[in-house]
Amino acid sequence: MNAYLQRKDALVKDDEEAVNKSVGVMAEKVSAVVPSQLDGKGLEAWQNHKTLYETKLKEMQHIADLEKKRPYFSHISEIMYCTVNSFGLKQGNLFVAFCPMAFNNEGAYWISQNEEIKNPYFGEKMLSCGEIKEEL
Repeated sequence: MNAYLQRKDALVKDDEEAVNKSVGVMAEKVSAVVPSQLDGKGLEAWQNHKTLYETKLKEMQHIADLEKKRPYFSHISEIMYCTVNSFGLKQGNLFVAFCPMAFNNEGAYWISQNEEIKNPYFGEKMLSCGEIKEEL
């Protein structure tokens, strides 16, 4: 979660170097998970999540343009939401925010550690676009 939140903050600041660093950190954290405490549906869920994380993080690492990285963040946000809900992985309060204008008005969600909207899909261009939809 910390690496995800670091990437969200880096996207808010339009800081491509920090985004790249957080992608690497999250890839390391995902690889380091030892699912030996999981079984049955929990193990199956983690294996699915892990595969999705690895795929999207690897793709995101190879994209050079910050604007092209943002859609990958949207996919990772969806996976993170599922992981938090599946396993109860929380650190304090977490909020699900939504920007209706992201990706040509298709909209996109993200997870934030506070209720103040700081939009990772538009960064400084439209920092406060969005609303809180859910508290985790």
